[in-house]
Amino acid sequence: MNTDENVPIIYCSRCGAEMKSNSRYCMKCGNLNYEHGANEQMRKYIKDNKKKSYQVGSGKFMVDNNNSEVQVNIANNTGNTILCFLINNCIFIAALVISFLLCCRGDFSIKHIISSYFPLVIIILSVLFLYTYSLELIFIKSNKRWWGALIPFYNIFVLSDIVFRKKWLGLITFIPIVGIIYLLVLLYRLGTKFNYNGMLTIILFGAYLPIIGFGNHLYEGHQFVPSNAKNYVEKEYGRKKLTFCSILICFLIGSGMFAYLNYAHMKSGAYAVKNYYYVYAGKRFAKRVDEKLDKNEVQCYGGSYSAENGVYYFEYYTIGKVVVLPLYFLREPIAGYVKVVNVNGESTYYVSLGDSSAGFEEVLVDELTTDNVIEKYDFKMPQDGLQCKLKYYKN
Repeated sequence: MNTDENVPIIYCSRCGAEMKSNSRYCMKCGNLNYEHGANEQMRKYIKDNKKKSYQVGSGKFMVDNNNSEVQVNIANNTGNTILCFLINNCIFIAALVISFLLCCRGDFSIKHIISSYFPLVIIILSVLFLYTYSLELIFIKSNKRWWGALIPFYNIFVLSDIVFRKKWLGLITFIPIVGIIYLLVLLYRLGTKFNYNGMLTIILFGAYLPIIGFGNHLYEGHQFVPSNAKNYVEKEYGRKKLTFCSILICFLIGSGMFAYLNYAHMKSGAYAVKNYYYVYAGKRFAKRVDEKLDKNEVQCYGGSYSAENGVYYFEYYTIGKVVVLPLYFLREPIAGYVKVVNVNGESTYYVSLGDSSAGFEEVLVDELTTDNVIEKYDFKMPQDGLQCKLKYYKN
Protein backbone atom coordinates (compact mmCIF):
# COMPACT_ATOMS: atom_id res chain seq x y z
CA MET A 1 0.00 0.00 0.00
CA ASN A 2 1.42 3.34 -0.98
CA THR A 3 1.76 5.78 1.95
CA ASP A 4 3.27 8.70 0.04
CA GLU A 5 1.03 11.67 0.88
CA ASN A 6 2.48 13.83 -1.93
CA VAL A 7 1.17 11.58 -4.72
CA PRO A 8 -1.46 13.45 -6.83
CA ILE A 9 -5.09 12.36 -6.51
CA ILE A 10 -6.99 11.26 -9.64
CA TYR A 11 -10.51 9.94 -10.16
CA CYS A 12 -11.54 6.50 -11.30
CA SER A 13 -12.85 6.53 -14.89
CA ARG A 14 -15.50 3.96 -13.99
CA CYS A 15 -16.96 4.91 -10.61
CA GLY A 16 -15.50 8.39 -10.02
CA ALA A 17 -13.89 7.43 -6.70
CA GLU A 18 -10.69 9.15 -5.60
CA MET A 19 -7.46 7.19 -6.06
CA LYS A 20 -3.73 7.94 -6.06
CA SER A 21 -2.09 8.37 -9.45
CA ASN A 22 0.43 5.61 -8.74
CA SER A 23 -2.26 3.04 -7.84
CA ARG A 24 -2.57 0.11 -10.24
CA TYR A 25 -6.33 -0.19 -9.77
CA CYS A 26 -9.30 1.43 -8.03
CA MET A 27 -9.81 0.09 -4.52
CA LYS A 28 -13.57 0.61 -4.82
CA CYS A 29 -14.51 -1.04 -8.13
CA GLY A 30 -11.26 -2.70 -9.26
CA ASN A 31 -10.97 -0.68 -12.47
CA LEU A 32 -7.38 -0.68 -13.79
CA ASN A 33 -5.40 2.57 -13.90
CA TYR A 34 -3.94 2.40 -17.41
CA GLU A 35 -1.73 5.42 -16.75
CA HIS A 36 0.32 3.23 -14.43
CA GLY A 37 3.44 1.88 -16.10
CA ALA A 38 2.72 -1.71 -15.08
CA ASN A 39 -0.68 -1.60 -16.84
CA GLU A 40 0.50 -0.15 -20.16
CA GLN A 41 0.50 -3.57 -21.82
CA MET A 42 -3.15 -4.09 -20.87
CA ARG A 43 -4.38 -1.28 -23.15
CA LYS A 44 -4.51 -3.57 -26.20
CA TYR A 45 -7.16 -5.71 -24.50
CA ILE A 46 -9.51 -2.76 -23.92
CA LYS A 47 -12.60 -2.71 -26.11
CA ASP A 48 -13.62 0.66 -27.48
CA ASN A 49 -16.96 1.16 -25.73
CA LYS A 50 -16.97 4.95 -25.82
CA LYS A 51 -19.95 6.35 -27.72
CA LYS A 52 -20.24 9.81 -29.13
CA SER A 53 -23.90 9.73 -30.18
CA TYR A 54 -27.07 7.83 -29.46
CA GLN A 55 -30.08 6.94 -31.58
CA VAL A 56 -33.29 8.51 -30.34
CA GLY A 57 -36.40 7.86 -32.39
CA SER A 58 -35.61 8.72 -35.99
CA GLY A 59 -32.73 11.13 -35.30
CA LYS A 60 -29.43 11.43 -33.49
CA PHE A 61 -28.20 13.77 -30.86
CA MET A 62 -24.73 14.36 -29.51
CA VAL A 63 -24.21 13.74 -25.81
CA ASP A 64 -21.06 15.84 -25.91
CA ASN A 65 -20.94 18.80 -28.29
CA ASN A 66 -17.21 19.26 -27.73
CA ASN A 67 -16.48 16.52 -30.32
CA SER A 68 -14.32 14.81 -27.71
CA GLU A 69 -14.53 11.26 -26.46
CA VAL A 70 -17.33 10.65 -23.99
CA GLN A 71 -16.18 8.90 -20.83
CA VAL A 72 -18.94 6.66 -19.48
CA ASN A 73 -18.99 6.35 -15.69
CA ILE A 74 -21.21 4.55 -13.20
CA ALA A 75 -23.85 6.87 -11.70
CA ASN A 76 -23.45 5.79 -8.07
CA ASN A 77 -24.58 8.99 -6.35
CA THR A 78 -27.43 10.55 -8.34
CA GLY A 79 -30.36 8.84 -6.64
CA ASN A 80 -33.27 7.36 -8.54
CA THR A 81 -33.70 9.55 -11.63
CA ILE A 82 -37.06 7.97 -12.51
CA LEU A 83 -38.32 8.85 -9.04
CA CYS A 84 -37.05 12.40 -9.60
CA PHE A 85 -39.03 12.62 -12.84
CA LEU A 86 -42.22 11.23 -11.28
CA ILE A 87 -42.13 13.28 -8.07
CA ASN A 88 -41.45 16.58 -9.82
CA ASN A 89 -44.11 16.11 -12.46
CA CYS A 90 -46.70 14.88 -9.94
CA ILE A 91 -46.06 17.90 -7.72
CA PHE A 92 -46.33 20.23 -10.72
CA ILE A 93 -49.62 18.67 -11.87
CA ALA A 94 -51.02 18.66 -8.32
CA ALA A 95 -50.08 22.34 -7.87
CA LEU A 96 -51.83 23.23 -11.14
CA VAL A 97 -54.99 21.32 -10.17
CA ILE A 98 -55.16 22.82 -6.65
CA SER A 99 -54.54 26.33 -8.02
CA PHE A 100 -57.21 25.80 -10.66
CA LEU A 101 -59.81 24.78 -8.06
CA LEU A 102 -58.92 27.63 -5.69
CA CYS A 103 -58.99 30.28 -8.43
CA CYS A 104 -62.20 29.07 -10.06
CA ARG A 105 -64.20 28.54 -6.83
CA GLY A 106 -66.83 26.43 -8.52
CA ASP A 107 -67.29 28.62 -11.60
CA PHE A 108 -65.58 26.74 -14.45
CA SER A 109 -66.64 29.01 -17.30
CA ILE A 110 -63.87 30.07 -19.65
CA LYS A 111 -64.56 33.73 -18.98
CA HIS A 112 -64.21 33.28 -15.22
CA ILE A 113 -61.06 31.16 -15.56
CA ILE A 114 -59.34 33.74 -17.75
CA SER A 115 -60.38 36.64 -15.53
CA SER A 116 -59.15 34.90 -12.35
CA TYR A 117 -55.58 34.66 -11.02
CA PHE A 118 -55.13 31.26 -12.65
CA PRO A 119 -53.25 32.50 -15.77
CA LEU A 120 -50.69 34.26 -13.57
CA VAL A 121 -50.42 31.20 -11.31
CA ILE A 122 -49.69 28.97 -14.34
CA ILE A 123 -46.86 31.27 -15.43
CA ILE A 124 -45.31 31.38 -11.95
CA LEU A 125 -45.56 27.61 -11.42
CA SER A 126 -44.12 26.88 -14.88
CA VAL A 127 -41.09 29.12 -14.33
CA LEU A 128 -40.55 27.78 -10.80
CA PHE A 129 -40.76 24.16 -12.00
CA LEU A 130 -38.46 24.86 -14.96
CA TYR A 131 -35.62 26.22 -12.82
CA THR A 132 -36.05 23.67 -10.03
CA TYR A 133 -35.98 20.72 -12.41
CA SER A 134 -33.08 22.26 -14.37
CA LEU A 135 -30.98 22.45 -11.20
CA GLU A 136 -31.87 18.83 -10.37
CA LEU A 137 -30.76 17.74 -13.85
CA ILE A 138 -27.45 19.57 -13.37
CA PHE A 139 -26.95 17.64 -10.14
CA ILE A 140 -27.77 14.34 -11.90
CA LYS A 141 -25.35 15.15 -14.73
CA SER A 142 -22.64 15.77 -12.13
CA ASN A 143 -23.34 12.49 -10.27
CA LYS A 144 -24.87 14.27 -7.25
CA ARG A 145 -28.11 13.56 -5.41
CA TRP A 146 -30.94 15.24 -7.32
CA TRP A 147 -32.92 16.06 -4.17
CA GLY A 148 -30.00 18.23 -2.99
CA ALA A 149 -31.21 20.90 -5.42
CA LEU A 150 -34.41 21.28 -3.38
CA ILE A 151 -32.69 22.14 -0.09
CA PRO A 152 -31.92 25.87 0.31
CA PHE A 153 -28.27 26.73 1.07
CA TYR A 154 -27.29 23.07 0.91
CA ASN A 155 -27.59 23.23 -2.89
CA ILE A 156 -24.93 25.97 -2.88
CA PHE A 157 -22.57 23.62 -1.05
CA VAL A 158 -23.26 20.89 -3.62
CA LEU A 159 -22.66 23.32 -6.50
CA SER A 160 -19.37 24.28 -4.88
CA ASP A 161 -18.49 20.58 -4.82
CA ILE A 162 -19.47 20.25 -8.50
CA VAL A 163 -17.42 23.26 -9.59
CA PHE A 164 -14.47 23.30 -7.19
CA ARG A 165 -14.74 19.80 -5.61
CA LYS A 166 -14.85 21.50 -2.20
CA LYS A 167 -18.20 21.78 -0.43
CA TRP A 168 -16.93 24.06 2.33
CA LEU A 169 -16.42 26.88 -0.18
CA GLY A 170 -20.18 27.34 -0.05
CA LEU A 171 -19.66 29.11 3.30
CA ILE A 172 -18.26 32.08 1.33
CA THR A 173 -21.79 32.91 0.15
CA PHE A 174 -22.66 34.06 3.69
CA ILE A 175 -19.97 36.76 3.63
CA PRO A 176 -21.40 40.17 2.57
CA ILE A 177 -20.27 41.39 -0.86
CA VAL A 178 -17.66 38.62 -1.13
CA GLY A 179 -20.51 36.10 -1.27
CA ILE A 180 -21.99 37.82 -4.33
CA ILE A 181 -18.62 37.79 -6.08
CA TYR A 182 -18.22 34.10 -5.24
CA LEU A 183 -21.66 33.30 -6.72
CA LEU A 184 -20.67 35.03 -9.96
CA VAL A 185 -17.43 33.02 -10.10
CA LEU A 186 -19.44 29.88 -9.32
CA LEU A 187 -21.78 30.55 -12.25
CA TYR A 188 -18.86 31.26 -14.55
CA ARG A 189 -17.10 28.01 -13.66
CA LEU A 190 -20.37 26.06 -13.80
CA GLY A 191 -20.82 27.08 -17.44
CA THR A 192 -17.27 26.09 -18.34
CA LYS A 193 -17.67 22.72 -16.61
CA PHE A 194 -20.41 21.91 -19.13
CA ASN A 195 -18.49 23.42 -22.06
CA TYR A 196 -20.58 26.59 -22.22
CA ASN A 197 -19.39 30.19 -22.26
CA GLY A 198 -18.84 31.20 -18.63
CA MET A 199 -19.46 34.91 -19.16
CA LEU A 200 -22.74 34.25 -20.98
CA THR A 201 -23.75 31.93 -18.16
CA ILE A 202 -23.47 34.91 -15.79
CA ILE A 203 -25.15 37.47 -18.05
CA LEU A 204 -27.92 35.15 -19.30
CA PHE A 205 -28.27 33.05 -16.16
CA GLY A 206 -32.04 32.83 -16.56
CA ALA A 207 -31.64 31.18 -19.96
CA TYR A 208 -28.46 29.19 -19.37
CA LEU A 209 -29.63 27.28 -16.28
CA PRO A 210 -32.33 25.40 -18.30
CA ILE A 211 -29.92 25.06 -21.25
CA ILE A 212 -27.32 23.36 -19.07
CA GLY A 213 -29.90 21.17 -17.37
CA PHE A 214 -31.96 20.10 -20.38
CA GLY A 215 -29.17 20.37 -22.95
CA ASN A 216 -26.86 17.61 -24.16
CA HIS A 217 -23.52 18.94 -22.91
CA LEU A 218 -21.90 16.72 -20.31
CA TYR A 219 -20.11 17.45 -17.05
CA GLU A 220 -16.43 17.54 -18.04
CA GLY A 221 -17.17 15.04 -20.83
CA HIS A 222 -18.48 12.40 -18.39
CA GLN A 223 -21.72 10.50 -19.02
CA PHE A 224 -22.93 9.00 -15.74
CA VAL A 225 -25.06 5.91 -16.39
CA PRO A 226 -26.62 3.51 -13.82
CA SER A 227 -25.02 0.07 -13.99
CA ASN A 228 -28.36 -1.74 -14.23
CA ALA A 229 -30.18 0.62 -16.62
CA LYS A 230 -30.61 -0.31 -20.29
CA ASN A 231 -30.81 2.47 -22.88
CA TYR A 232 -30.52 4.97 -20.04
CA VAL A 233 -29.39 7.91 -22.20
CA GLU A 234 -32.29 7.53 -24.65
CA LYS A 235 -34.87 7.18 -21.87
CA GLU A 236 -33.48 10.14 -19.92
CA TYR A 237 -33.56 12.22 -23.09
CA GLY A 238 -37.21 11.28 -23.61
CA ARG A 239 -38.13 12.23 -20.02
CA LYS A 240 -36.37 15.58 -20.33
CA LYS A 241 -38.11 16.27 -23.64
CA LEU A 242 -41.53 15.40 -22.20
CA THR A 243 -40.98 17.56 -19.13
CA PHE A 244 -39.71 20.56 -21.08
CA CYS A 245 -42.58 20.39 -23.58
CA SER A 246 -45.11 20.17 -20.72
CA ILE A 247 -43.62 23.23 -19.02
CA LEU A 248 -43.53 25.16 -22.29
CA ILE A 249 -47.17 24.33 -23.13
CA CYS A 250 -48.36 25.39 -19.66
CA PHE A 251 -46.34 28.59 -19.85
CA LEU A 252 -47.75 29.47 -23.28
CA ILE A 253 -51.31 28.75 -22.15
CA GLY A 254 -50.89 30.93 -19.08
CA SER A 255 -49.22 33.71 -21.07
CA GLY A 256 -51.95 33.59 -23.71
CA MET A 257 -54.74 33.91 -21.15
CA PHE A 258 -52.87 36.64 -19.29
CA ALA A 259 -52.30 38.60 -22.51
CA TYR A 260 -55.96 38.22 -23.49
CA LEU A 261 -57.09 39.47 -20.08
CA ASN A 262 -54.74 42.45 -20.13
CA TYR A 263 -54.97 43.25 -23.84
CA ALA A 264 -56.46 46.69 -23.25
CA HIS A 265 -53.74 47.58 -20.72
CA MET A 266 -51.00 46.22 -22.98
CA LYS A 267 -52.38 48.19 -25.91
CA SER A 268 -52.49 51.41 -23.90
CA GLY A 269 -49.00 50.70 -22.62
CA ALA A 270 -47.73 50.22 -26.17
CA TYR A 271 -49.31 53.54 -27.19
CA ALA A 272 -47.70 55.23 -24.17
CA VAL A 273 -44.26 53.93 -25.16
CA LYS A 274 -44.81 55.02 -28.76
CA ASN A 275 -46.05 58.48 -27.75
CA TYR A 276 -43.20 59.01 -25.30
CA TYR A 277 -40.83 59.03 -28.27
CA TYR A 278 -42.49 62.24 -29.52
CA VAL A 279 -42.42 63.79 -26.04
CA TYR A 280 -38.74 62.92 -25.62
CA ALA A 281 -37.95 64.36 -29.07
CA GLY A 282 -39.78 67.59 -28.28
CA LYS A 283 -38.00 68.16 -24.98
CA ARG A 284 -34.59 67.34 -26.46
CA PHE A 285 -35.27 69.72 -29.37
CA ALA A 286 -36.29 72.60 -27.06
CA LYS A 287 -33.24 71.99 -24.84
CA ARG A 288 -30.93 72.09 -27.86
CA VAL A 289 -32.40 75.43 -29.01
CA ASP A 290 -31.99 76.86 -25.50
CA GLU A 291 -28.32 75.77 -25.41
CA LYS A 292 -27.57 77.38 -28.78
CA LEU A 293 -29.32 80.62 -27.79
CA ASP A 294 -27.14 80.89 -24.70
CA LYS A 295 -24.07 80.56 -26.93
CA ASN A 296 -25.53 82.89 -29.59
CA GLU A 297 -25.11 80.16 -32.20
CA VAL A 298 -28.29 80.96 -34.16
CA GLN A 299 -29.06 82.57 -37.47
CA CYS A 300 -32.38 84.27 -38.28
CA TYR A 301 -33.73 85.39 -41.67
CA GLY A 302 -35.37 88.79 -42.22
CA GLY A 303 -34.05 90.17 -38.94
CA SER A 304 -31.82 89.41 -35.95
CA TYR A 305 -32.51 87.56 -32.73
CA SER A 306 -33.26 89.66 -29.66
CA ALA A 307 -33.42 88.28 -26.13
CA GLU A 308 -35.68 91.17 -25.05
CA ASN A 309 -38.71 90.92 -27.36
CA GLY A 310 -39.93 88.93 -30.34
CA VAL A 311 -41.27 85.60 -31.59
CA TYR A 312 -38.80 83.18 -33.20
CA TYR A 313 -39.29 79.80 -34.88
CA PHE A 314 -36.55 77.16 -35.16
CA GLU A 315 -37.74 74.67 -37.75
CA TYR A 316 -36.27 71.31 -38.85
CA TYR A 317 -37.58 68.48 -41.00
CA THR A 318 -35.22 65.89 -39.49
CA ILE A 319 -35.29 66.51 -35.73
CA GLY A 320 -33.83 63.06 -35.10
CA LYS A 321 -30.60 64.12 -36.78
CA VAL A 322 -30.42 67.47 -35.01
CA VAL A 323 -30.78 66.08 -31.46
CA VAL A 324 -29.58 62.52 -32.25
CA LEU A 325 -32.68 60.56 -31.22
CA PRO A 326 -32.30 56.80 -30.59
CA LEU A 327 -32.62 54.80 -33.83
CA TYR A 328 -33.98 57.81 -35.69
CA PHE A 329 -32.54 56.48 -38.97
CA LEU A 330 -34.76 53.38 -38.76
CA ARG A 331 -38.06 55.23 -38.64
CA GLU A 332 -39.94 57.96 -40.48
CA PRO A 333 -38.32 61.40 -39.94
CA ILE A 334 -39.97 63.70 -37.39
CA ALA A 335 -40.42 67.32 -38.46
CA GLY A 336 -41.18 70.23 -36.18
CA TYR A 337 -40.23 73.57 -34.72
CA VAL A 338 -39.52 75.29 -31.43
CA LYS A 339 -41.31 78.58 -30.84
CA VAL A 340 -39.46 81.04 -28.59
CA VAL A 341 -41.43 83.99 -27.23
CA ASN A 342 -39.34 86.72 -25.57
CA VAL A 343 -41.13 89.34 -23.47
CA ASN A 344 -39.08 91.83 -21.41
CA GLY A 345 -36.11 89.48 -21.30
CA GLU A 346 -38.07 86.38 -20.26
CA SER A 347 -38.22 83.44 -22.72
CA THR A 348 -41.06 80.94 -23.09
CA TYR A 349 -40.57 77.79 -25.16
CA TYR A 350 -43.25 76.00 -27.15
CA VAL A 351 -42.64 72.94 -29.28
CA SER A 352 -44.56 71.40 -32.15
CA LEU A 353 -43.58 68.24 -34.07
CA GLY A 354 -44.88 65.06 -35.68
CA ASP A 355 -44.80 62.66 -38.59
CA SER A 356 -47.54 61.03 -40.67
CA SER A 357 -48.63 58.89 -37.68
CA ALA A 358 -48.85 61.24 -34.70
CA GLY A 359 -47.60 64.45 -33.12
CA PHE A 360 -48.60 67.53 -31.12
CA GLU A 361 -48.97 71.26 -31.82
CA GLU A 362 -47.39 74.17 -29.89
CA VAL A 363 -47.35 72.78 -26.37
CA LEU A 364 -45.52 74.56 -23.58
CA VAL A 365 -42.38 72.49 -23.02
CA ASP A 366 -42.79 72.32 -19.24
CA GLU A 367 -46.33 70.95 -19.66
CA LEU A 368 -45.56 68.43 -22.41
CA THR A 369 -46.81 64.87 -21.70
CA THR A 370 -47.94 61.85 -23.71
CA ASP A 371 -51.53 63.10 -23.34
CA ASN A 372 -50.68 65.91 -25.77
CA VAL A 373 -49.88 63.45 -28.58
CA ILE A 374 -52.65 62.96 -31.13
CA GLU A 375 -52.85 60.58 -34.10
CA LYS A 376 -52.88 61.72 -37.72
CA TYR A 377 -51.33 65.05 -36.81
CA ASP A 378 -51.08 67.43 -39.78
CA PHE A 379 -47.87 69.40 -39.27
CA LYS A 380 -47.92 73.00 -40.56
CA MET A 381 -45.35 75.72 -40.16
CA PRO A 382 -46.74 79.11 -38.99
CA GLN A 383 -45.91 82.18 -41.05
CA ASP A 384 -45.56 84.81 -38.32
CA GLY A 385 -42.36 85.63 -36.46
CA LEU A 386 -38.76 85.27 -37.60
CA GLN A 387 -37.55 81.99 -39.11
CA CYS A 388 -34.27 80.86 -37.54
CA LYS A 389 -31.72 78.04 -37.71
CA LEU A 390 -29.10 76.64 -35.37
CA LYS A 391 -25.59 77.15 -36.67
CA TYR A 392 -24.32 73.75 -35.50
CA TYR A 393 -26.07 70.40 -35.64
CA LYS A 394 -23.74 68.25 -33.57
CA ASN A 395 -23.47 68.00 -29.79
